[in-house]
Amino acid sequence: MSSEPNNEPSSSEPRGSGDGWNSRVGVILAVAGSAIGLGNFLRFPGVAAQYGGGAFMIPYFTAFFILGLPIAWLEWSLGRYGGRRGFNSSPGIFRAATGRARASYLGVFGVLIPVMIYMYYVNVEAWCLGFAWKYLMGTMPTESGSYINDFIGMEAHGAAFSRPFESALGFLVICFVLNFVLIYRGLNKGIEWFCRWAMPLLLICALIILVRVLTLGTPDPAK
Repeated sequence: MSSEPNNEPSSSEPRGSGDGWNSRVGVILAVAGSAIGLGNFLRFPGVAAQYGGGAFMIPYFTAFFILGLPIAWLEWSLGRYGGRRGFNSSPGIFRAATGRARASYLGVFGVLIPVMIYMYYVNVEAWCLGFAWKYLMGTMPTESGSYINDFIGMEAHGAAFSRPFESALGFLVICFVLNFVLIYRGLNKGIEWFCRWAMPLLLICALIILVRVLTLGTPDPAK
């Protein structure tokens, strides 16, 4: 997929492939959104607390600079390289980068892996949306361990289907439809438009959470 900050297809692009990034800011926000993800909000705090607190930041930033950042640059560079040659998909980009037609088969994994990730990520989105809604409505219990398991359907097979409007199933439908609409609208009117609003909102939410955490005091006086 090309990350060129314009909407005009180049002379080498296939006919009808005019959908593209509208600005460089949109590209940066989209890349930042894919890099930050829900993991840094949901998984990271628990893992950091479990494996040493501040000490966990050492391997975290080490992995970020050695693996995360170079891979992000590599992905960005491949996208620009393939886009300039008229290829807007992972199989085509691999073919353009290697000059071999067989490399397209390797590029298929670049399509299949995100689809596989989406299958469980959309469920995590639904859980987050459901919990946020219940907190806003004041229906989220204080002791939420067993309640969460019941909400996401872990208590029994098919539990989420028995009460679709009280479980995560209804929120799953909402998230699936929203994702489909954004992807259907394309890069400029869908993904980039959403990231322009969502990423600043995500930063605001992160600052609110930070202030809240720093003002909680010490839950365990012994520490």
